[in-house]
Amino acid sequence: GVVVEKQPEGAEVFQIPMVCPVCGEPAVREDTADIKCTNLSCPAQLERLIGHFVARDAMDIKGFGAVYVHDLIQEGYLSDVADIFTLHQHREELIEKGIIGKEKNTDKLLGVIEKAKSNPPARLLTGLGISNVGKSAAQALMNHFGTFDALAAATEAAGEKEENENLAPDFTVYDLEGNPHKLSDFQGKPVILNFWASWCGPCQSEMPAFQKYYETYGEKLHFVLVNLTDGNQETVESASAYI
Repeated sequence: GVVVEKQPEGAEVFQIPMVCPVCGEPAVREDTADIKCTNLSCPAQLERLIGHFVARDAMDIKGFGAVYVHDLIQEGYLSDVADIFTLHQHREELIEKGIIGKEKNTDKLLGVIEKAKSNPPARLLTGLGISNVGKSAAQALMNHFGTFDALAAATEAAGEKEENENLAPDFTVYDLEGNPHKLSDFQGKPVILNFWASWCGPCQSEMPAFQKYYETYGEKLHFVLVNLTDGNQETVESASAYI
């Protein structure tokens, strides 16, 4: 722990900045101890991603060092990993500017990049920098699914299953005219769902806010305000009188 007695006089508690020092966008602490920039276009994030993509455990593009990565980003040739495979379209410019070196060095690196296109799919998956998908996990996934199309289909199916599992249970309520309304009628639409009673103090205090939201957002929001009519403490008459 901290030995307070040994701290210099006037020492202050260090506050970890919650903004990225490179792009100035907000930074967040996720499920780990790491604090990450939220800007996916942050130059530092891009530089790290491309550096990871070309590394030995990923696409293994030999000779594609950190200096080249940095300079190619700064010069506007790289904005994502896919741009690596379009560098050959800028061969003459790259040679002229000397970003990778003279003709021999430039052609050598472009040749290694071209050869990387035939890498096993597990290397490409590793290089994408997906959280918790390292070299071993990527190999296991590709051994199981075989192709990116099969992996994408399984991912989409898993997402749909999770979405269905997170759906609120459906129910039917009736308006004053006896017309039925199901919660599932509003699936895929923004809904404010509220259960209320005329005798409920907190419910009454919420009503002005709902009225304000309705006046502000109109048809952009759907309001499902369900009165808890039980025929005893709350009746149709008492609810109607409150409205």
